[in-house]
Amino acid sequence: MPQTVAAKLRSAPAKPLKRPARAQTREAVLKAAEKQFRAKGFHAVSLDGIAKAARLTKGAVYSNFQGKDDLLLAVLETHVRLSVERFSAARAGKGGATIEALATSLAKAAVEDAPWSACLAEFALHASRRPRIAKALAAVREKGRRQVIEMLRPIVDDGAASPERLERAALLFFALANGLTIERLSDPEQVTVELYRDALTRLLRP
Repeated sequence: MPQTVAAKLRSAPAKPLKRPARAQTREAVLKAAEKQFRAKGFHAVSLDGIAKAARLTKGAVYSNFQGKDDLLLAVLETHVRLSVERFSAARAGKGGATIEALATSLAKAAVEDAPWSACLAEFALHASRRPRIAKALAAVREKGRRQVIEMLRPIVDDGAASPERLERAALLFFALANGLTIERLSDPEQVTVELYRDALTRLLRP
């Protein structure tokens, strides 16, 4: 007697579930981690919570990152790279190659990024008491400065800035962004987009 379709399906061997590629898993963890860090800060976030938000196991998180410190460093590196790419693309567009346009774009992004800056400040304090993590954080930030220098090179002093001037501009760029965004958390009425834009314009002009 011929088998019914349902019987054939029941007797057929189950196909193994296809596991997501390592790169996809890493990307999912990074996205979930950034959202968690923004919402809760560094210390309040757990790897269990990140894994749950990414719909993965805690083992999947550990297979890509050594721990929460390593994960935040990876999020920071990705965040800086994507931000620089976004600003560089905006600068290449119509009307974007001026100091005023770049400063306005950066100011708006920095104001929106205040929760991330607060998390980064929390992590920087945490890292300062742990030499290995402090060294890793310094390396990530140095890489970020290199990227920002290339973004600023055509603009600072109308493209004629010396290497020393670009180094200082990149360092002050991060200091200004982190400082003002943290100030905004406690006094949003005073720390406005206009204030940040004016400060950046002064920094970047000859």
